[in-house]
Amino acid sequence: MHECLSDIVLMFPAGIFYLLIRDLLENKLDSSRIIIYVTGSIVVLLAVAVTQHIQYNATFLSTYKESGGRRTAIAEKLRKLPLSYFGKKDLSDLTTNIMSDCARMETVLSHWIPELIGSVIATFIIDISLFALFDWSLALASFWIIPVSFLVLMTSSGAQKKAVKKNVEVQLSLSDGIQECLESVRDLRANHAEERYMEGKKEHRGS
Repeated sequence: MHECLSDIVLMFPAGIFYLLIRDLLENKLDSSRIIIYVTGSIVVLLAVAVTQHIQYNATFLSTYKESGGRRTAIAEKLRKLPLSYFGKKDLSDLTTNIMSDCARMETVLSHWIPELIGSVIATFIIDISLFALFDWSLALASFWIIPVSFLVLMTSSGAQKKAVKKNVEVQLSLSDGIQECLESVRDLRANHAEERYMEGKKEHRGS
């Protein structure tokens, strides 16, 4: 709801600008209309500031409050597991998976889902207003991108899955390298092999 309201309010400056250009082209701009435009611009700027503040608080503060509770619950769950469980697992792999999943869920809840739902609802409302009050070509220009965007998402799902899988593999490899470096840092320093070790990791990452 907050995303939808914010998107609708952000269209008000474009509406004022459209009316101003129309008055300029039709030579209807006089002092009384200038006062209306100045007053309307101030009101719109205040409305944008208020809605953006509400959207930020509703989206990020509530999302990360929920995220804090989720991370606490995960930590409590891990605390109750026996030590033998961690002995059978790769700790760097386990840590990377847990933290990356938490970060991904935070991003989904704070950015993707609210913006998707709000943008779709706001776009339909704005298009109906453009059809009714302004110009059908403007409405068509703002609407055609929605089916095209969904078509691109559906046709590129395979490539996205491959990219995500490759990204996860790189993150796991990086975590393994960091864990290995921490465990063997004394031996590396004792044998003056830090640079050779890092060069090997860079070549492995590049491959």
